[in-house]
Amino acid sequence: MAMGIGAGTAEAIISPPSGTLLLGPILPSTGVHDDLYARALVLSDGGAAVALVSLDLVGLSIGLSDEIRSAVRRRRPEVGTVLLLCSHTHSAPFTIPWSVLGWEWLAGAGRAWREALVAAVAGAVDAAFGRLCRVTLSAGRAPARVGTNRRLQTPDGVKMLPNPEGAVVPWTDVLRVDDDAGRTVVVLFSHAAHPVIVHGASTLISADYSGHAVAAVREHLGPHVVALFAQGCGGNVNGDPLRGGHEAAEAAGRALGEAA
Repeated sequence: MAMGIGAGTAEAIISPPSGTLLLGPILPSTGVHDDLYARALVLSDGGAAVALVSLDLVGLSIGLSDEIRSAVRRRRPEVGTVLLLCSHTHSAPFTIPWSVLGWEWLAGAGRAWREALVAAVAGAVDAAFGRLCRVTLSAGRAPARVGTNRRLQTPDGVKMLPNPEGAVVPWTDVLRVDDDAGRTVVVLFSHAAHPVIVHGASTLISADYSGHAVAAVREHLGPHVVALFAQGCGGNVNGDPLRGGHEAAEAAGRALGEAA
């Protein structure tokens, strides 16, 4: 590619099958409320290339991260850096080393899904690289808040309880990618809050509020837009209301998506 910045994007559904253990309820899933996705954005200056992959997953073990990166580079050795961004939804499989339950599922009944996940991410990055076109990048920030601090100072010490006066990150940061015709084709946006508005309130697979935020961005800008969510530093910020269910997650997500 000649001088300038090129970008390409692609996405793939990565929802696991029913019966998958979910982190929030710590129970087998009973179906899919809304699909989980892997969404890839590849940026290149004609020499170096970087892939950013947004995943509707709670997180990744180091081993699984390495496996995904290796699969990407086998398909596209031109991509030197692969950044894996997990939304941290709790309505997803155990893909982090948090419980023996997760390891058992990934090594047993979930092995086929794990292999399909690796292939899906590598395929999405491959497809995104193949769609590189000249673009313009811009960035911005807008007020947004879907969470509440979860550390409260009490006479008995610090408790994990809602703290409305506690620290939060009340904004969304946005990277917009426009093609040569001035049409927005990609929006990468971040926010800092655990996607736990569904959490244990349902045994249905869901991207929680971040999935609804992506949907709102696409409704506003057009179905051709690929929107990627990046979880910020939400360590002690829970999506609000905790365990509020799918309708509450949709309301919070739509508000965040409109801000983005």
